[in-house]
Amino acid sequence: MDSVELPGRPASRRLQLKTALFLFVMVTTGPLGNVLLRAGMKHDVIRVAYNPFVLYREFHGFLTSADVWLGIGSRIVSAAAFMCLLSWADYSYVNPAASVAYVIVVFFGWLLLGEVVPPGRWIGAILIGLGVLLIGMTPARTTREASEAERLGNS
Repeated sequence: MDSVELPGRPASRRLQLKTALFLFVMVTTGPLGNVLLRAGMKHDVIRVAYNPFVLYREFHGFLTSADVWLGIGSRIVSAAAFMCLLSWADYSYVNPAASVAYVIVVFFGWLLLGEVVPPGRWIGAILIGLGVLLIGMTPARTTREASEAERLGNS
């Protein structure tokens, strides 16, 4: 019902809210998943070994890590939100808007992983954030969705 025009209310208000919610989910769960994967892999480093028993033990160690599985689950949620966004918003809007995840990655690396982030990286993250703000000021959808009659007629 996103295309219903109500008096005094833009037709795209619901679409804007839905898009903002899914963008938020996508750009937070993706980097969070990466942080969790990094935390899980940091403790269970795979050593170069040709002994199959050692390889099994190393793989078993990270495959049974809660951080690794939470990270994988978080990345799946992020991918699902991305796919949902692509079903109603322009690709030229969704993909660049998703770049705000790079800003969140820098922040999470600093806050959660204790990484030292050099000033140049912070400046780059801020520039990316400003670019995402510019993209966010444009409509999420610029194409007209075909009406049901048009879709049936072209089938």
